[in-house]
Amino acid sequence: PQRVCDKREMQSIVSAAVDSLNEQQRMVVLLHKFEGLSYSEIAVALDMSPPAVKSLLSRARSKLRIKLEPYVTAGELREVAVPGGVTASGL
Repeated sequence: PQRVCDKREMQSIVSAAVDSLNEQQRMVVLLHKFEGLSYSEIAVALDMSPPAVKSLLSRARSKLRIKLEPYVTAGELREVAVPGGVTASGL
């Protein structure tokens, strides 16, 4: 049966999408979005240039957009089938 997924399921879906990124992309996403670090601060922490951080973050966002797109349509929740046979409503 179709149903709207709850907050816990959506967190799991987003977490799985972030986990699917390569290590460097995952690190820049976590440091930027969840720790609030700037590109320059991330560059120092990861020993790379700010443009390299920007590039990694851009590629990570593109991959996340592709992974999460089925759950979001123009900012509105949408019901879709997700792995495991459950139906989820988007971010």
